[in-house]
Amino acid sequence: MFTLELNLKTSPAPITLMLKDEQTAQQQLQTLVKAVQTRDPQWLSLTCDKTQKQVWVCVAEVAAVQLTPKQGGSGAATVRTGFAVQLETAS
Repeated sequence: MFTLELNLKTSPAPITLMLKDEQTAQQQLQTLVKAVQTRDPQWLSLTCDKTQKQVWVCVAEVAAVQLTPKQGGSGAATVRTGFAVQLETAS
Protein backbone atom coordinates (compact mmCIF):
# COMPACT_ATOMS: atom_id res chain seq x y z
CA MET A 1 0.00 0.00 0.00
CA PHE A 2 1.26 3.48 -0.88
CA THR A 3 0.10 6.89 0.34
CA LEU A 4 -0.12 9.79 -2.09
CA GLU A 5 -0.43 13.05 -0.18
CA LEU A 6 -1.31 16.36 -1.82
CA ASN A 7 -0.90 19.69 -0.08
CA LEU A 8 -3.02 22.48 -1.48
CA LYS A 9 -2.24 26.20 -1.46
CA THR A 10 -5.57 27.17 0.10
CA SER A 11 -6.05 24.33 2.60
CA PRO A 12 -4.14 23.40 5.75
CA ALA A 13 -5.40 19.79 5.53
CA PRO A 14 -3.77 17.51 2.94
CA ILE A 15 -5.64 15.21 0.56
CA THR A 16 -4.47 11.64 1.18
CA LEU A 17 -5.02 8.72 -1.18
CA MET A 18 -4.17 5.08 -0.46
CA LEU A 19 -3.00 3.14 -3.53
CA LYS A 20 -2.57 -0.65 -3.58
CA ASP A 21 0.50 -1.17 -5.74
CA GLU A 22 3.65 0.72 -6.63
CA GLN A 23 2.95 0.86 -10.36
CA THR A 24 -0.44 2.53 -9.84
CA ALA A 25 1.04 4.89 -7.26
CA GLN A 26 3.87 5.92 -9.57
CA GLN A 27 1.44 6.41 -12.49
CA GLN A 28 -0.82 8.64 -10.34
CA LEU A 29 2.21 10.61 -9.14
CA GLN A 30 3.58 11.12 -12.68
CA THR A 31 0.13 12.10 -14.00
CA LEU A 32 -0.22 14.65 -11.20
CA VAL A 33 3.30 16.06 -11.67
CA LYS A 34 2.78 16.40 -15.43
CA ALA A 35 -0.58 18.13 -14.88
CA VAL A 36 0.97 20.58 -12.40
CA GLN A 37 3.86 21.37 -14.75
CA THR A 38 1.69 21.93 -17.83
CA ARG A 39 -1.54 23.10 -16.11
CA ASP A 40 -3.32 20.68 -18.44
CA PRO A 41 -5.84 19.38 -17.58
CA GLN A 42 -7.06 22.10 -15.23
CA TRP A 43 -8.86 19.52 -13.07
CA LEU A 44 -7.59 16.03 -12.29
CA SER A 45 -9.60 13.08 -10.98
CA LEU A 46 -7.91 10.83 -8.39
CA THR A 47 -9.35 7.70 -6.72
CA CYS A 48 -8.41 6.15 -3.37
CA ASP A 49 -8.02 2.34 -3.65
CA LYS A 50 -8.85 1.84 0.03
CA THR A 51 -12.17 3.73 0.16
CA GLN A 52 -12.99 3.86 -3.58
CA LYS A 53 -13.75 7.56 -3.12
CA GLN A 54 -12.97 9.89 -5.98
CA VAL A 55 -11.71 13.44 -5.63
CA TRP A 56 -11.30 16.14 -8.25
CA VAL A 57 -8.31 18.43 -7.71
CA CYS A 58 -7.77 21.87 -9.22
CA VAL A 59 -4.24 21.46 -10.58
CA ALA A 60 -3.39 25.15 -10.06
CA GLU A 61 -3.97 24.75 -6.29
CA VAL A 62 -1.47 21.88 -5.76
CA ALA A 63 1.49 23.12 -3.70
CA ALA A 64 3.27 19.82 -2.99
CA VAL A 65 2.96 16.08 -3.58
CA GLN A 66 4.50 13.20 -1.65
CA LEU A 67 4.45 9.43 -2.22
CA THR A 68 5.31 7.13 0.70
CA PRO A 69 5.23 3.33 0.97
CA LYS A 70 3.67 1.38 3.83
CA GLN A 71 6.26 -0.62 5.79
CA GLY A 72 5.90 -4.33 6.67
CA GLY A 73 2.71 -6.37 7.04
CA SER A 74 -0.92 -5.44 7.49
CA GLY A 75 -0.53 -4.27 11.10
CA ALA A 76 2.64 -2.27 10.53
CA ALA A 77 2.68 1.48 10.84
CA THR A 78 3.13 3.60 7.75
CA VAL A 79 6.05 5.92 7.22
CA ARG A 80 5.08 9.23 8.78
CA THR A 81 3.61 11.35 6.02
CA GLY A 82 4.09 15.06 5.78
CA PHE A 83 6.77 17.43 4.73
CA ALA A 84 9.59 18.12 7.14
CA VAL A 85 12.42 20.59 7.13
CA GLN A 86 15.59 20.10 9.12
CA LEU A 87 17.13 23.39 10.10
CA GLU A 88 20.79 23.66 10.99
CA THR A 89 22.26 26.52 12.95
CA ALA A 90 25.69 27.94 12.25
CA SER A 91 28.18 27.56 15.07
